[in-house]
Amino acid sequence: MQRKGFNEAVRTKSRATQKAPVIGRVSQVYEKTDDKPETGNIEVNVQTTNVDHEFRRVPVVATDHAGHAFVPEVDDYVVVDFTKGEGTEPIVVGASPTKSNRAPNARAGHWRHEWGNGDERLYLEAQPADNSAGAPELIRLAVKSDGLSEAITELTVDTSGSGHTVTVDVGDDEQGIHFDNSDGSFTLLDAGGFGIESDGSGNFTWYMNSLNYDDKSGPTTLK
Repeated sequence: MQRKGFNEAVRTKSRATQKAPVIGRVSQVYEKTDDKPETGNIEVNVQTTNVDHEFRRVPVVATDHAGHAFVPEVDDYVVVDFTKGEGTEPIVVGASPTKSNRAPNARAGHWRHEWGNGDERLYLEAQPADNSAGAPELIRLAVKSDGLSEAITELTVDTSGSGHTVTVDVGDDEQGIHFDNSDGSFTLLDAGGFGIESDGSGNFTWYMNSLNYDDKSGPTTLK
């Protein structure tokens, strides 16, 4: 009986000194735009689900290292934890998806950040080249309709093949730039498919209607 009383006392003490994390809506953002000591770090006001309570100037510590900044916007939902229990010393430890602002589509092993909504969203992502689950093989900055769709416009570093490639692909036309370090080749094409290809050995192929050259004394046209 004595042992049971001791355990109950411990649980009671724990309940009195700890408070579970809560989800709230950002109502104000205090940006950090300089390095003055009095400026502090990024802070927000957070309105909890109970509209009668608001945490003010809560530090945002949701980051993977000191050089990374996560700045919520007003109406974003965040997770608030407490460093000293009893609802004191709140800190923002992460963002919280909602029914209207859900996490982007992704598979196991993917890393993805999504901005915007609609049919053209901006993504920064790392994942396998074939969109499957697994360890990342490429890093891509892309405009896409959703996280798992084909990119509309993209800048990609791809390590999935025998070498590394860097590709810039703009839109549905042929316009783009492609570098492949496995053979030293590159391709540069405009939207009409005109441009130049190199096989990495000094052999070039031109796709053109005409070539204009200006030697400072006047233009010359080769057809």
